[in-house]
Order: sequence, then structure tokens, then C-alpha cells
Amino acid sequence: MVLVLASAASSACSLVAGFQTLNEGASDAGAPSDPAATPGAAPVSEAGAPAVSAEDAGDSGGGAAATEAGPDATEPGPFTPASLGAGLVVWLDASRGVTQAAGKVSLWADQSGRGNDAAQTVTARQPSVHPGALAKKPTIAFDGAASGLALADAASLRWGLDDYTIEIVAEYTNTPSTDDVVGYGALWTKGTPAYPYPGVALFANSIAGSATSNLLVQVKTPDDTPRGWVNSKADGLNDGTFRVYGTRRVGQTTLEARVDGAITAATIAAVDVSTGGQPVFIGSRDGSLQLLHGEIAEIVAYRGALSDADIATLEAYLRTKYTP
Repeated sequence: MVLVLASAASSACSLVAGFQTLNEGASDAGAPSDPAATPGAAPVSEAGAPAVSAEDAGDSGGGAAATEAGPDATEPGPFTPASLGAGLVVWLDASRGVTQAAGKVSLWADQSGRGNDAAQTVTARQPSVHPGALAKKPTIAFDGAASGLALADAASLRWGLDDYTIEIVAEYTNTPSTDDVVGYGALWTKGTPAYPYPGVALFANSIAGSATSNLLVQVKTPDDTPRGWVNSKADGLNDGTFRVYGTRRVGQTTLEARVDGAITAATIAAVDVSTGGQPVFIGSRDGSLQLLHGEIAEIVAYRGALSDADIATLEAYLRTKYTP
């Protein structure tokens, strides 16, 4: 796979000066999501041994039960998503807190302190660990057929009319389609697994009159009126290239789609996005809809207003961390 992460928002470009588009040092784009199909990938052993990091699991000589939470000495500088403060509500890092058996992920532990873990109890729907997939760090691979994770509903995930920011390091190869059941891949979506799919959503691919491979971000109410959405200007994103995909709501009525810091914005109605009682789906909606064929390295969600400078710092952190 190829990592291409462009500069962060121009309003805080000094935070990311010196970074360049990255095309070297990573494996070929389009590499299979199945870790077993990757030559040289570290094997994933059976569960039951003491917790080890996903990066070291293949060398442990025993079983890999869960990655260790805690500081990572390889991360760039003193900043981590925890530096954002109390508004941080989800932080999923494939190098930490992943419970696995035979390479299948049953739990991805939240590092934010909020307890918003991503889980899958149905073995046939569990995604896979892909060791060393990106900058020698693991990713979570979704097969585009049934695999997915869910975060149980919690007060910290009911954002109402608040501003919010979601950033996801991911790649995908979903084939675009005008059918919103098979054309989308769920990077993040909170709401019922039935039309009109209310709540906050980030989708791999879009349908805006025709099948495209833009990033689609949206907010919707249970009765689908009003709704707001915006497609990224960038197309051709289903090429297996890791990017930083994101969305931010600003002042209730501005919705941003973000691809490697490049922003496409639209004016929307103020929509309550709480969808109380409904989980956040990652990788698929309940194993049957909006099936992502791709991999995710990290997810960060922040509730509340995040400044241009803070979001630039966060995106620079993610870009630097996943530079080969």
C-alpha cells in the first residue's frame, strides 16, 4: 500500500511545514486486506498468552491476546490525541488495546478514557489484524463481506447540536455504485441499520447522481428532514492509499469533508445528531450494509469546537506517525 498524506489546513500550515507528499517506503497500493496474503507479514498467534503489542505479536513465540495500552515511544513528539483534553471521546489506535484470537479482532479498546470500545462478538463478522501494514504499525482490516465493529451508545457519543471532529487514518478499495447499500463503505456511522440512516456518517464512496469514490460526510434526522451532506472534491479515493479522512461541524451549520487536510465545506441546517440508543458502526452496518473493503489504523473523535490550529496539529500528528 502507498501512503499519501498531504499538508494540513493552510490556516495552521506552520505546524506542518516540511512535510511532503509521501509515496516511498510503503508497500504496493492494492495489497490484500487479508494479513495472511501479505508476504513477510508477522503471523498472528492464538489467544491465551500475556498481552503483547500487535507489532510484536508475531515474534512473541506464544499467543497474542491484546495490545498494551500506554505510551508509544515511537510516536512523534509530546502531542497525542489525549492532549486535546476533555472533548476527546474516542481514540482507537490499532497499536493499542486490540484483543484478538487467530488474528480476528473481538475488541478494540478506546484510549480516550471514556470507555467507548469497539467490539464484535460474532466471530464470522470480526475484522482482522494486519501486522506492520503501515509504517511498521498494524491496521484493522475489513473484508467488504461481513466484518465490522460497533461502539455501544453512550452519553459521550450523543452530540446533539454540538460541534464535533472525527479523523480516521484509512484506505479503501470499494467499487463505486449507485446503490447506497453496496456502494458505500462505513468508516463511521451512528444510527439505525435501516433507512434513512440518521446521525453522523463518514462513508467511503458516494452517490451524488452517479457512482463516485469521493468521501461522503453527512448528518441526518430520523425522518430525513432536514439533512446535510458534502462530498470531498477529491475523487478516485478507492485506490488502496492510506489517507487522513475526516469531518468537522462548525457553528452547527457548516459541515466539512476533510481529505489529508484539504477541506470541502457546505452550509447545512442545524441538526440534532444524538441518535440515542444507537451504536456507532465501523466497517459495516451490522455486518450487512455499507461494507468497507479496506483498513483503518486510527480513529479520533472529539466533541465540541476544535480550533483550526488544534485540528492542524492533530492531522500533522497522524501524518507524521504513519510516515514510513
